[in-house]
Amino acid sequence: MTVASFLIGTTAFQIIFVLLKIFFINSLDLDNNAVMGLFFVLIVVAAIATVRRLGILNYLESFFLSVSWLLLTLIVDVIVVAHFTGYDIYKAWYYWLTYLAMILAIIIFHKKAHVEVRKANK
Repeated sequence: MTVASFLIGTTAFQIIFVLLKIFFINSLDLDNNAVMGLFFVLIVVAAIATVRRLGILNYLESFFLSVSWLLLTLIVDVIVVAHFTGYDIYKAWYYWLTYLAMILAIIIFHKKAHVEVRKANK
């Protein structure tokens, strides 16, 4: 992962994550289990798609990426998302699970070096 890919990927994911949160929290009924499931599926898909574009990562880089995205997302949520949705989102359980979904998607689905080496040796 290069610095440029990190910055571009982080920016792209933050924009997608903010738009998803604002749309789902303001526009849709999150008491419906199907809507809530779709919300989490889209978060995981966005995280997987973005982290795969960063290239081959080892586990240390994926943990660094998880922590940095978590901290940046917390800051962006206070500045942007809470402005559009209100500060009551911090009381909702699903709001905090979005962070867990993001972190697990990064750690589990990043492009691993040993998989790429195995593919190259075939």
